[in-house]
Amino acid sequence: MSCSGEMKKGKTTYKLNRPGYHLPIDDVPAWICSQCNEVYFEENVVDNIQNVIKILDTQVNLSGNLRQLERRSFKI
Repeated sequence: MSCSGEMKKGKTTYKLNRPGYHLPIDDVPAWICSQCNEVYFEENVVDNIQNVIKILDTQVNLSGNLRQLERRSFKI
């Protein structure tokens, strides 16, 4: 951590930027610094985010676009 702020549990938006699409993942559990707003994720949350990315990348590669995924919801 780059400051002396207190880390508090909260939720944040993870911004997924991939070639061909950008997708926010809302309400991701995180530790957030009360002073500088730096975000840290627990290991299981990182694993879940990586699994979502793998699913999205596979489906985008198969379908050629993201439109078919718009109705999909992921719980992190």
